Amino acid sequence: MEVDNSFTIDNDAKTGAFGFVLDTAPTNERVFNYRLNVGLARQEFDLEFNPKMKSDGIYVENIFGFAFVKNESFRWWAGPLVRVGYYVGELNDEDLDYGEFGVGAVTGLNFKVGNTVLSPSVGVRYSGFGGEFDDFAGDEFEGHTSNIFANLAVLF
Repeated sequence: MEVDNSFTIDNDAKTGAFGFVLDTAPTNERVFNYRLNVGLARQEFDLEFNPKMKSDGIYVENIFGFAFVKNESFRWWAGPLVRVGYYVGELNDEDLDYGEFGVGAVTGLNFKVGNTVLSPSVGVRYSGFGGEFDDFAGDEFEGHTSNIFANLAVLF
């Protein structure tokens, strides 16, 4: 007999990241652009009945953008994104590791300043998480978050 011990916990999630961005069309090159974000991230979940769950990991985010306006010094683009990540962390002195899969939409502006392109963007992302605690029982967990995010990329 299998017992289902699942339950729901409300939480607030915060993520900070730093990484590398590759954009195939930062200004006037094409209507379509592909943007690759690869980076290191720190996630904190303020759980309803527990202390903070903190984790660090690596992520890869693929953005498929389409230009609404483009010229030699400016580009306004938007498109869908797909994100995958792997994180390790701790909750109540127990180690944990988990994966992330996320989908969403993002829009951004690219401004050419000399040989550099400044690219702020905002978006919304829905992510699912699944992993396990490294305890003697090997307890598994899963969850999801939806968040609004802002990003600033410097392309050169």
